[in-house]
Amino acid sequence: MATFGEHPVTRCSLALIALAAAIAGQYWLAVQFNPTLAAVGWGVGMTVFVLLFALDAGGRELPSVAETLPPALEWPLAIAVLAVGVFYRTFRLSEVPAGLNHDVAWEGLYAATILQGIPYTPYVSSAWGRETFMFYWDAVSLKLFGMNLFAMTFPAVVAMVLMLPFFYGFARRMFGVRAALVLTLLFGVAGWPLISARVGWRAVLQPLFTTMTCMFFWRGVTGGRVADYALAGAALALTCNTYNAARLFPTMFVLFAGAYVLYHRGSVQFTRRSLRGPLVMLISFSIVVAPLAWYAVNNWVKFWGRASSLVTNQTPEMLAWTGARAAALLYNYWGNSDDFFVESPLLEVPAAVFFVFGLLWCVLRARDQRAGFLLLGMFVNLLPGLLTRANANRCIGTMPFVYCFAGLGLLYFVRHAQRLGRAGVVVAGVVLSLGLAAEAGATYREYLSHQRRRIWGFYPETTVLGNYMRTLVGRYSMFVGGANFPRDALTFLTFAGGDRDPFEREYTWVDDVATLVRTTPEPAPGRGLALILATIDNAPMVFDELLKRFPKHEIVDLHYPEPDGPAFARALLVPPSDVPQTAETKAPAAPPVGSLWRAGRGFEPGQFSSPTGIARGKRGEFYVADTANHRVQKFDAKGALVAIWGEAGNGPGQFKEPAAVGVDPDGNVHVVDTWNHRIQKFSPDGKLLTTYFPPKGFFGPRGIAFGKQRVYVTDGGNNLVDVFDLDGHFLSQFGGAGNSDGQMLLPVGIVVDAHDLVWVVDSGHNRLQAFKPDGTFVRAIAVPGWHGTEIKEAYLTVVEQSVILSDPVGSQLLLLKGDQLTSIESPTSLFGPAGVAADKTTVYVCERGRHAVARVPLKKG
Repeated sequence: MATFGEHPVTRCSLALIALAAAIAGQYWLAVQFNPTLAAVGWGVGMTVFVLLFALDAGGRELPSVAETLPPALEWPLAIAVLAVGVFYRTFRLSEVPAGLNHDVAWEGLYAATILQGIPYTPYVSSAWGRETFMFYWDAVSLKLFGMNLFAMTFPAVVAMVLMLPFFYGFARRMFGVRAALVLTLLFGVAGWPLISARVGWRAVLQPLFTTMTCMFFWRGVTGGRVADYALAGAALALTCNTYNAARLFPTMFVLFAGAYVLYHRGSVQFTRRSLRGPLVMLISFSIVVAPLAWYAVNNWVKFWGRASSLVTNQTPEMLAWTGARAAALLYNYWGNSDDFFVESPLLEVPAAVFFVFGLLWCVLRARDQRAGFLLLGMFVNLLPGLLTRANANRCIGTMPFVYCFAGLGLLYFVRHAQRLGRAGVVVAGVVLSLGLAAEAGATYREYLSHQRRRIWGFYPETTVLGNYMRTLVGRYSMFVGGANFPRDALTFLTFAGGDRDPFEREYTWVDDVATLVRTTPEPAPGRGLALILATIDNAPMVFDELLKRFPKHEIVDLHYPEPDGPAFARALLVPPSDVPQTAETKAPAAPPVGSLWRAGRGFEPGQFSSPTGIARGKRGEFYVADTANHRVQKFDAKGALVAIWGEAGNGPGQFKEPAAVGVDPDGNVHVVDTWNHRIQKFSPDGKLLTTYFPPKGFFGPRGIAFGKQRVYVTDGGNNLVDVFDLDGHFLSQFGGAGNSDGQMLLPVGIVVDAHDLVWVVDSGHNRLQAFKPDGTFVRAIAVPGWHGTEIKEAYLTVVEQSVILSDPVGSQLLLLKGDQLTSIESPTSLFGPAGVAADKTTVYVCERGRHAVARVPLKKG
């Protein structure tokens, strides 16, 4: 007589209860956002599942690798499954993605520099540090298809398509043919890999090479072929070249080897033959990873800067949702991402339900080394999120393991249906079909149908704008503003090719569109004027005023969706013959004093490209950090060019986007070499004296100031102020991540006032903070008009008893009086004010938007 747990009807009833309760719980969690009911549903579902597992001894085993099909049946089915996956990866590719992501645009610009012949490097410290492996895929695509959205999408689509057969091979080697077909089909119709394929991020390569590594490694473990181990080592090394989060992946195999030896202790005999495979894997890995390892050893701070900053500098807001809680709910509740999965989980409801049951099944079967391998892979690839902030990017390496669990969860219920006697095969087929159809339908509705959800992160309006702007390149000087159109996307879409620096803009970005009314924009000689403004906030009023100023014009409205959607931007086109000439555009008989500072954007001596820092020497001379030209320019007190130091590079005396410059009491010049993560100290005539940084390294230092025999440096990425003596010896640091008094987020400018207070621009928290020289907090002052946690390139200077702040948000200078910041009247509008220096009568301001240095007179009193 069968026991209670062995009766087929009992087992199926329990399975049905578990599944129904979990579906209800997931619906309440991800759709209705009712945590109480969700906890009840999931609690019942998981409890019943564990009970079923305990009662049903015959249904505990994971699918066997021996569950095969005849080749004549397997391969047609496998090809059909792969075809479905390819369909989901490529269907409506012209509609999804709807636009170009800003990070992908930056990567495309770098890929364009690869086509121009820049030297190979496996990693670049720019844009917060990025591996370049994907950029070479992008470069090939740009060569084939040109600078457009499809070219930046195509490599990611290829990566996700290539992942399908490797995923099938991995699952087949683990669980047999039948299970592999189910797991691969579920993976093929899932939403997370579909969106990853459409985005174009370099991170999409991580799950591909993670899957390749696991497939070849498991083939090596189960088949003993040395070639498989060699391929596993190479794939593992390539995984490390894909994305920052992949650096922990090699530890998985070290941990697995240790667990294997521990579990089989006493029964494992190590022979030369048994060790040959792992040794070959290690050698293969070492050879392929060598370029990246060489870079890391020789550029330790740059290579680990992003990772260390993410780990050590979590704000209280981040900590509130960081770690195990965020990781546990990442797949079922909230993707916790800035793009694409902002308010939705990574998995659709069907996959989310099956994922939990498959994961729970493997936890209960952890002594099976296959389950242990999957659990270990899941844990190691979750670690980047556990240590920082779990989201779709940092945990993208979990993708193959997540869908293995999801497929196993579905198969668990199919298996119980199969055991219902004669009707079992039919019921199992229905359960399998319903599960897969539910997942395919959910993905289609959410991402591919005409009623799909709006996916934040593709910036379709910006893409429409960039494509239109490309038609104006060479004929018009473009001024753009009025909304937060991602600039990297506009720069990518307007790049016309040739030998021009791809990162150099074909347009001028205008933060404050009202300045277009206060001053007359000047086009390049022979070009018309294109003023392109958004249709929100004060931009429409500014546009109406510009219509009056330029009576001869053409208006072009830009719509999304095209062509009948709402107009999100308007372009005012003024032909060259109708652009008014101003006094400034007419060549004067003799250049005024200091005219070299206003030479405009360029690479020639005396010209600038996004100058950010300025300082005055003991004799009144000026030193300007010519940021995008990677150099420092020195002018005498009257504005005549004296010398130029530096060039792009990371060697002694070279710079990578220097952001600030300061002169110490001895007259020596300290340059904040931002993306080389160091300070370089020069004599007044440009001789390099020393280079310094704190023991743990900078991550994107921004500002510098001098006190009594002290140097204070804002370490933007590490949210610290580091203190040195004048020779560059590290003394102390203060600050740290957080929004409490004395803590900071993305500090930029810094100055020491007449009372020896150290003032810091806490840009991420929209305030100034004052400290004593030992780092003791004194007070904080909010900056009016500042919002959000993004960086503001704002700097400070001191005039006698007063502190002056450059305000790039309000396009103005602010004077600190008591606890109030008041605007300083400027005779001309300021475009992107950044670094500031001053004497008793004048403030000297670096204008990043105008690529110049402006002089703003100070009123007495």
